[in-house]
Amino acid sequence: MLPATQKAAYIMDKTVSLNFSVAKVVAILVVVASHFFRGIDLWILATIALFLFGFSSSFFTARIYGSQVDIRAFWKKKLQRLGVRYWLILAVLGVLAMAQGRDIFHWHTLVHIAGLSGILNLYGPSESALGRGLWFFTLLLFFYVLYPLLAKTLRASHRTTVALVLTTLVLLLLNEWVRLGFSLWLTMLGFVLGIYAGVNHLRLRPRVLDALLLAAPLLLVVCKLGFGFNKLNMPLLGLFALALSLRLTIPGKPLTLLRPLVALEACLLEIYLIHSYLFVHPTGHTLIDFGFSLAVIVAAALLLNHAGNRLVAWIFAPRAVRAPVVQEDDETLANAS
Repeated sequence: MLPATQKAAYIMDKTVSLNFSVAKVVAILVVVASHFFRGIDLWILATIALFLFGFSSSFFTARIYGSQVDIRAFWKKKLQRLGVRYWLILAVLGVLAMAQGRDIFHWHTLVHIAGLSGILNLYGPSESALGRGLWFFTLLLFFYVLYPLLAKTLRASHRTTVALVLTTLVLLLLNEWVRLGFSLWLTMLGFVLGIYAGVNHLRLRPRVLDALLLAAPLLLVVCKLGFGFNKLNMPLLGLFALALSLRLTIPGKPLTLLRPLVALEACLLEIYLIHSYLFVHPTGHTLIDFGFSLAVIVAAALLLNHAGNRLVAWIFAPRAVRAPVVQEDDETLANAS
């Protein structure tokens, strides 16, 4: 039996993990919708969703691994959890693209296979049929490479606070000056702030965060509609996304009504990679077609996730027998990194 204090902390962590799990599934559905409904401007919701993905990935990684990381074990686990599934999905998408008569025989395809699509996106569109939206995966890989250094660097101190403020300002300025057509800079900020919050077990008062969640969108609307001033759009949007992410780190009531969505959390990677390839329009009615598309995407993602997990088990099973890999409770629930 756990002591009372440890048991309370355990339950609180489970609640935080559950609520993040629900939030991430809602976020991926928002991203899917933003790509399907091209005639509706959903970039604000999609930007918040991507910030939340970045924050949750780094937050739970920091909570699990801290600032002292066995790099070899760290990358072995990432290969098991993400690498094999990623390459399987790209192989299936490659076959689908060829069946549709699209070209994948270009050196850009090799870049996508390496997970470095985001670098190509800095210079223009891909010449290969693969690579849609893979900039986030590239950012995730860079985050994993830099995590051991960032986790140590972001340990709370006066210097860290100054560096964090400067980093935030630089990324917000880059977001304003270097427009790429996707939310790279704010998502990158989400990764950095997530590490800081996770490593330092940052906790803010719920009332403060609730006030920010109300004030940020109100100020955005007043500045935009009342004064026609748009320069604060991204800072206020980033503030709202941060407040929302930090609010989810505070133990509270579990989102039990939305708990069924957690079943989709295991296949977030699959949904993210395949969704833009599987939009269908059988009826010509936008909402109905979105429903059909979502059903196709979720079904395909579940199948690919099952196949990917079987492949991972087949590849790593002999090693697992000799040295079983124990998965942490937070990582099991959060599936965040």
